[in-house]
Formats: sequence, C-alpha cells, structure tokens
Amino acid sequence: MKQTEQKRILKLIEEHRDIQHNRMNGRKYSVAEWLLILDDNVNELKKMWTNGDLENETLLMVLQVAVNAVAALEQNGVPGERPIE
Repeated sequence: MKQTEQKRILKLIEEHRDIQHNRMNGRKYSVAEWLLILDDNVNELKKMWTNGDLENETLLMVLQVAVNAVAALEQNGVPGERPIE
C-alpha cells in the first residue's frame, strides 16, 4: 500500500474518531464494554456481507470498527502503556 493511501486512511479514522469523541460527551467504556461494541460491529458486518449489501456500506462499517478500536485503546491504554489522556 502506498504511504499516501495509508495516511489518507489514518486521517479518515482520526476525523471520524473526533466526531465520535464529541458525541460521547466524556463517556468512558471499559475494555469489556468496548469488546461488546466491537463484537456488535463485526456481527453487523457479517450480516451485511451475507445479505449482499453494497460494498461502500460494508466499508463504512469497517471504518466504524477501526474508529471503535482506536477509542478502546485511547480510553484503556495500549498494552504496556498508560491510557492516553
């Protein structure tokens, strides 16, 4: 993958994460809660795939999974590190 494509994707994740952060209004979730959220996202992806939903909609859900994974790490820390404030 080209470096510019990766940067574009990471910027998109960051932009969506900023929107999500504002909507959460300071709400924090535990690792277990994020695991349930991510599981729900992945189950939704499976439904979309088996129903033959449009590729664009499926990729938007993949983006949501990435955004939620970033939020989980921000709130609960990267393995071996403290949570990001």
